[in-house]
Amino acid sequence: MNGRAGACLGALLALAGCAGAAPPPRWSPRAHAIPVFLVAEGWHTGIALPADDLGPALAPLRRDFPAVSLLLIGFGARNYMEAAHPGSADALHAIVPGPGALLVTGISGPPQAAFGASDVVVLRLGAGGLARMEDFVAASLARTASGAPAFLAATPYGRLYATRIDYALDDTCNTWAIAALAAGGVPVLPAGVVTAGDAMAKARAAAASEPAASPLSAGRSAPGDSAPPARPAP
Repeated sequence: MNGRAGACLGALLALAGCAGAAPPPRWSPRAHAIPVFLVAEGWHTGIALPADDLGPALAPLRRDFPAVSLLLIGFGARNYMEAAHPGSADALHAIVPGPGALLVTGISGPPQAAFGASDVVVLRLGAGGLARMEDFVAASLARTASGAPAFLAATPYGRLYATRIDYALDDTCNTWAIAALAAGGVPVLPAGVVTAGDAMAKARAAAASEPAASPLSAGRSAPGDSAPPARPAP
């Protein structure tokens, strides 16, 4: 079980079978040119954002990954993510609310190559939608006295940053990822999201309802054409 997936496990076990979802909103009428991704890794989902399209809100994270095409960002329980050799006991500790963390990983190729096409949903946003997603991520980060993101540690999977929000039964990796997409205007709601499968199903439904891209944005493709990193073993 890897550092992202395990951070969701305990909370998912406790949440299974919980609340139903409200109807999602609809897409706003705008050009959808910039690809963003929902990526599943076992129990965990995260969002992947195109590095070269990021603006000021996430510039500090972009500087930490200068030579990548995507930033994969996922929320989780800090105690699990910081463990040197996390196991199922650490994952079960996620049932108890506690500090959260964001794990940021640089990807140098298409996420489908690293994680498998069935574990990736592609959605397209306008520049304003991407900026709002960035603002959502930036607002999740804890800050140092100088205003920089509060860096915790380098891990085998990426760089770990402290968050302002706690990890809890109703605020897990999967609800956070769907809330991030919703902030960008994707017609999804976190209500009813328990498992990674729930999150992926909502994202797939939204992708299927996406309006056609504007003629000006035709031909935009997923960033990155170099070999991606190997997927961490579960």
